[in-house]
Amino acid sequence: MWRKYFKFKLVPGIVITRQFGRMDFRNDNLKVADLQQLYEEDFPYLELTDEGKRELYGVGEPVVDYPPEIPVQKRIKKGAIIS
Repeated sequence: MWRKYFKFKLVPGIVITRQFGRMDFRNDNLKVADLQQLYEEDFPYLELTDEGKRELYGVGEPVVDYPPEIPVQKRIKKGAIIS
């Protein structure tokens, strides 16, 4: 789950961190809060993804699950098309 918020700059493996000790970045179940703390303390091997910027910090375009343009139906009045 953490991979959609952070990009790891090294070949995934075990890294010893000062804050959390041994962390295995091959594991998909690392805590996002722990990685966010590492990132905020300038851990050099983590980079935020665009989704991470949006979800964790509210920066950037909001995630939209629907098409940006929804067609407006044309109304018909007495046989004439009114747009």
